Amino acid sequence: MEANNDGNIAVKGWRPRDDMLLYLSTLTGVAFILHLIFRVMVLAGGSVGVGAASVLQIFFLSIGGFAYSNYVTTRRPDPFLGRNGSLFDVGAVLFSAPFIAVWGIIIPDLHSHLYDSILCGFVFNVVFILGLHYLYLVQPGGLLDGSLRAGDRFGVGHAVKLLLILVNLWWHAVWCMSHGSFYSRFRLYLLVLLIISGMTWFLRKSHVLHLHHWFLGLLLTPCCAVVLPGALAALSETYSLALLGFSLSQFVEGSSRWGSQPIFERRQPTATLSFSRSRLSPGSAGSPKERTGGSEGYRP
Repeated sequence: MEANNDGNIAVKGWRPRDDMLLYLSTLTGVAFILHLIFRVMVLAGGSVGVGAASVLQIFFLSIGGFAYSNYVTTRRPDPFLGRNGSLFDVGAVLFSAPFIAVWGIIIPDLHSHLYDSILCGFVFNVVFILGLHYLYLVQPGGLLDGSLRAGDRFGVGHAVKLLLILVNLWWHAVWCMSHGSFYSRFRLYLLVLLIISGMTWFLRKSHVLHLHHWFLGLLLTPCCAVVLPGALAALSETYSLALLGFSLSQFVEGSSRWGSQPIFERRQPTATLSFSRSRLSPGSAGSPKERTGGSEGYRP
């Protein structure tokens, strides 16, 4: 069974293009070549090199990952025409990529560590590329099944993901305290949460909040710098880069497969805000029921 134009896949497995390995190896090779080039830029240009290299690398990874997910694993006919047959989704990714890089530059040392060694670049790029295939770990019934959406019950997969996010946020708080930026960053994060909470309350009668994984990936990007506990502290920078690669991949893959859909969806008569179980089912492209397993809105 194949992915259709809405990005959904069959419940029992997936079927990318037959030459997937060729595209995957090409994407991987180009990513590492670009990292080597940008590392040379950093070594030659100092702090200015870090800034330019960060923006360029995330920009190229974003457009390459979008095209790979859109054309190879989702099997759409064009690498850049998204779910709705337009350039809006790839445009949203390219517009956001420099800001993601700037977030990394604002976080002291995180992006400079990206160019400390070949190993750092290897970790970042590999996790990003693996993250483009994350969808296939969240098949219905799997350990990580489900996305945050109005309607259904809280499952084991939701608990696992929520626990992982909370643990990493705690490690990020430790990083903030160690760098003397806890209160300034806390005020910024609190402002974002208040805006989302306020809009959720204001629209509560007509809409529900749906945290798509493109949105979560973008939202958690500033929180990727962490300090690991105990003997693992020496791996903090490498782990932070892995988190950055994964967050970026979720933003790119989600925007490609399902599109940069609004996080507020029209409320169904019996819908309440909760965690949902993914219903990934085949069907005709463009059908609202097919998109959500029976309810209006978008997945995941």
